[in-house]
Amino acid sequence: MEVCYMVKIPRSEHPRPNFQRSSWQSLNGLWDFSFDAPLFDKKILVPFVFESSLSGIDETDFHDIVWYKRTFSVPEVYKNQRTLLHFGAVDYGCTVMVNGKTVSFHEGGQVSFVVDITGEIMFGKENEVILRVF
Repeated sequence: MEVCYMVKIPRSEHPRPNFQRSSWQSLNGLWDFSFDAPLFDKKILVPFVFESSLSGIDETDFHDIVWYKRTFSVPEVYKNQRTLLHFGAVDYGCTVMVNGKTVSFHEGGQVSFVVDITGEIMFGKENEVILRVF
């Protein structure tokens, strides 16, 4: 069974309007998702947690590990600038991988963090970010 999502991207506004920049983009929206192993056989609506019906998953069973994946691009015009991933909160531990390379690990639920991914980006091409959350 395949589910088609026709959704408005939730929370697409800049989180700190006083610091908004034209180069900023939200990665909220549909991500590939899976429980336990990186199969990515489901879709999840970020920023909602998988336990929430708003996420499109509505699963309340405990899982040791969950996985998120999505692609994004950064135009070549930004090649000489830093590229940062801002996370509002991840509960509890999170390994961040970009284009197959582990770039960061964060531990601490409901705490924001930032990852500089400039060195891993392929500017003007599709990039892949994978999150391993536990």
